[in-house]
Amino acid sequence: MIGQYNKMKSAADFKQELMTLADDIETMHIAIRNDEELDLEGLDDRVDLLCQQIEAAPSDISTEIESEMAQMITALEKLAVTLKSITEGDDE
Repeated sequence: MIGQYNKMKSAADFKQELMTLADDIETMHIAIRNDEELDLEGLDDRVDLLCQQIEAAPSDISTEIESEMAQMITALEKLAVTLKSITEGDDE
């Protein structure tokens, strides 16, 4: 049982992963806004896996990483708005 506990991610681990993911999403957003060709394949899987891991984590960890989760969600929403705008031909 101790070995399993040592493999569990800490709040700091999740914070780092969330911030890295949010930064990556922001980089994608900037690239898309600059009309750069970009492959978004795998982004959904990264987000889904991280969210599943967070959901399985103890509730105190979830509470501790709320701010970083919010930042990642905001980055995703911003990217989604830009992608929708581009696909609808309204490049604002």
